[in-house]
Amino acid sequence: MKRKVVKHGSATLTISLPAKWAKKFNIKQGDELEIAEENKKLVISCPGCFEPIKITNIDLDEYGLVGGRSIGALFKGGCDAIRINYTDPAKFSIVEKNLSELIGFEIMQQSSNSCLIKEVSGLTDSGELDSMIKRTFMMLISISEDFVENISKGNKEVLMNLVNRDTAINKFANFSRRLLNKKGTSKSTDVPMIYYIIEELENLGDEFKNAAKYLAENGIKITNPDTLKVTKDIDQLLRDFFNLYFKFSSKGANKLMEDRNKIVVELDALFNKVKTSKCVRVLDHLSRMVHIIINMQGPLLTMKLPEVCSEKASNWAGQF
Repeated sequence: MKRKVVKHGSATLTISLPAKWAKKFNIKQGDELEIAEENKKLVISCPGCFEPIKITNIDLDEYGLVGGRSIGALFKGGCDAIRINYTDPAKFSIVEKNLSELIGFEIMQQSSNSCLIKEVSGLTDSGELDSMIKRTFMMLISISEDFVENISKGNKEVLMNLVNRDTAINKFANFSRRLLNKKGTSKSTDVPMIYYIIEELENLGDEFKNAAKYLAENGIKITNPDTLKVTKDIDQLLRDFFNLYFKFSSKGANKLMEDRNKIVVELDALFNKVKTSKCVRVLDHLSRMVHIIINMQGPLLTMKLPEVCSEKASNWAGQF
């Protein structure tokens, strides 16, 4: 939409707020709004305003195999109450399975062919996002550490415990994306990059889960010293990306790529030596882990470099 700028007095310029938006959030004369400058944009927000409940409806019969994922998508998309319909009462198990990964949601109503799940503990503010992302990282690092420590022992119970711990990764990642969609960030242009990184953190958790499950179910012990070294290198690569995310530096970004390249060379050498499909399967999981970690560097650079490079350019930008 467009708004005309109106001049008041000798220097004050004003624009009107959209009536629909002001009514939705009950904006009145005298209320304080926050305005953030983002280059050519002015982002206006009302942090203290009551946000209307977002209600939606979904039919599991219609969405079939993606019914469970669709419930998660509505949660991440910011819905506060979801009516879920189904013709087969047995499909309620789909709701129960997915509900365990939706922080703050509970079943409020249930019948033979429908149920209502609703948020019972509200979101705080966007400041919680960094905390949730950090918790996701720390859980992943914990899983990675235990994976490295136990793959040579073939302890099925410990490996299956790693599989179960992936649920916590999913919960934190789902909640982070919900928070991102509902509350945003202090810099709106960062939203798509952060969303992508969170998505990849969940995918990384899935790779650890799938690798641990495969090792446990097939009774595989990793004893090859070169393979064990690669798993340790991947663990360190994850830790280095965690540090880079929260404390960015050009040196750290360059080292991450150098270490990734070394691991790829090590993996290529291992792929050329293996003789069984089981070994190939394990190496494939490790290779995916490396690529997921390095793929997160792209959006991180997109977030961090404009600000870092702009500060350096300020010394000579006046020439233009």
